[in-house]
Amino acid sequence: MADVSVDIQRSRAQPKRPLRRPNRKHEPILRPQDWAYLLIAVLWIAAATYVLTSKDVALPAGNKEPKQPPLASLSLSSNAKNVTYEVLAQPGQEVTVSYLDEKTQTQLFVGPAPWRSIVTTRDIGFAAGVTALTKSGPLSCRISVDGQVVDEKSGSGDHPSVSCNLVGFQKLPI
Repeated sequence: MADVSVDIQRSRAQPKRPLRRPNRKHEPILRPQDWAYLLIAVLWIAAATYVLTSKDVALPAGNKEPKQPPLASLSLSSNAKNVTYEVLAQPGQEVTVSYLDEKTQTQLFVGPAPWRSIVTTRDIGFAAGVTALTKSGPLSCRISVDGQVVDEKSGSGDHPSVSCNLVGFQKLPI
């Protein structure tokens, strides 16, 4: 017990010094490596503020479907071209066909072979394409423009697929 009271008296006897920070006039507030973190934080805050407040930033909007831009058309030709797509396989066999319509939009057909579609275009430049696949057997595709075959492909075996393509240009009427 005597030891405890002596320790208490000694601790009271020592003068208390105020805690002061050493005088550092030339020490920067932030070290150079700290500035990088501060800059990153400020940039994140600025970007988040911009995205949340700007009406011009494209953000996902619920169930709204995106608007499709108008398609550019070079309809300067008066000569209509008939583009014929054909897919041939064993009669009645199911084929999956993907092709470009007159607006160069992809269309899908799933059904029995043979399959045929005619697209008419007046565009000076046009693209035509057909891709087909089936489970087995011989398979072929063909693209004709005004009755003239311009591309034809064939395949066979298990899960054959074929693709016929054309980029065509019409002569301008003079």
